[in-house]
Amino acid sequence: MNYTNKYNIPEHICSWLAADEYDYLPGVYSATTLISPARAFILKKRNAENLTMDYSDFIKMRMGTAIHDSLEKIGVYADGDFKEKRFFAEIMGCQISGKMDAVLGGVIRDNKSTSVWKYVKKEFDDYIKQLSIYRWILYRNGINTEQYAFIDFFFTDWKKSDAEKSSDYPQIPYQEQKIDLLSLEATEELICDRLEEFTFAESVLPECTAEELWQRDECWAVFTKEGQARAKKLCKTEEEAKEYASANGCKHIEHRPGKAVRCGYCSAAPFCDQCKEMQKKGLVDLE
Repeated sequence: MNYTNKYNIPEHICSWLAADEYDYLPGVYSATTLISPARAFILKKRNAENLTMDYSDFIKMRMGTAIHDSLEKIGVYADGDFKEKRFFAEIMGCQISGKMDAVLGGVIRDNKSTSVWKYVKKEFDDYIKQLSIYRWILYRNGINTEQYAFIDFFFTDWKKSDAEKSSDYPQIPYQEQKIDLLSLEATEELICDRLEEFTFAESVLPECTAEELWQRDECWAVFTKEGQARAKKLCKTEEEAKEYASANGCKHIEHRPGKAVRCGYCSAAPFCDQCKEMQKKGLVDLE
């Protein structure tokens, strides 16, 4: 991995940001790897020596790690509970691993430091898959846990002013969220499907799907007049936008393509032809 320092972060902070405490294991698929795009995984592996990230890219991740470390050191746990422990299970000749933040009273708990919108929009699909794989791994190790889990959300961009405006917005920078997990059978099917896709990707590199790209739907923004910063309404179709503009005396409509959000966070983006093509079409912002 190569590093850049676009924002002149002090050297001692850079050392802290680049410190990698993750226990990588060759030939083992982690739960987080299995729910990530196969294309990105293969491109990163093929270009491992040329991957480049800016120190600033690690800030949010390190803040999240700090929360994990504090909870691990100070959290209160009863007999039979455990925290930050890695387990393994074998299937289709592959080793699958998962390191749970904690299992308390037979329930898996996971800590997430993330933006508020992820919680507000209830975009939990990846979390459900990740924690379902954890549950399957524990089951294969003789440990039964409930078919639900809890996520402890810590919000990195929480604003008190927004909390005062809406009851749907988290009222404090923390929220506990219960999620229902997949059945053990459905989880095993998911794991097998993902392993087949990763094996296939080694020889025939597939494109990332819209879901994997976190691609947003395109829309048409309606403004009272040209040059306004905030749209009066977002419409799903151009026809709907024109009808609204006509009925409400609005003078300007702007098409907003469905952006692929994940590319901006992917270290394999510089080596990805799909990303480059989408960037030409205005569907990716890398800066």
